[in-house]
Amino acid sequence: YTVDLKRLFCEKWKTSTGHDAQIAKGQTKLFTSEHNFEYIADVALAKAIISYPLYNALHAYKSVAEDLVQKHKIPNYKDEFKDRRTSAPGSWGAWEGAIDQEASFSDEDKSRLKEFLCDSEAAGGIKGIARGDFASPAITKSIGHRIDRFGIAEEIAAVVNQDIYDRTVSALTRTPGSNSSVDPNSLVPFEKLLPVFSSACDSTGLISTSMDPEP
Repeated sequence: YTVDLKRLFCEKWKTSTGHDAQIAKGQTKLFTSEHNFEYIADVALAKAIISYPLYNALHAYKSVAEDLVQKHKIPNYKDEFKDRRTSAPGSWGAWEGAIDQEASFSDEDKSRLKEFLCDSEAAGGIKGIARGDFASPAITKSIGHRIDRFGIAEEIAAVVNQDIYDRTVSALTRTPGSNSSVDPNSLVPFEKLLPVFSSACDSTGLISTSMDPEP
């Protein structure tokens, strides 16, 4: 992972978060406030960066859900989705009706969105989607880390752009990354993305297929 790539990411971190970022040998010092910071090893930084499409996919699902809430006046969104879900929410009738009315959704889109809303584990163990950091567990686990040890992974993915992602993938795999993009405005099959990203990390030699269990 080159110094130029780290410098590119650090500049993006500064402009996106308003906090400092400093390059060090084998690691990067990322500030999350004026006085708080974390040292991120180069390997960990690269892994967090390549979770960018997964971050986009999960947030695309959330955006679609919140658009439906506004359009169809679905009640109790914040209360019913403040925690991860293992079953349909109490207002499921309203959700199902709203989803089924959307002519622009294919049957497959509708099925995936319903699963996303009813089963947090199917989306990689996300938190309740009403939370700002809802994608953090899925991001962290998909790149082979415990969620209590690399919580900043989602923040890293959030500031990445397509150029940084492509350059990082290219540097790790030595093949062009331009065909690896995910449209953040489309519904993406997240159940397929999770194993894809585990395999992508494995192919670089960064992690093994086994992941630390969530505490």
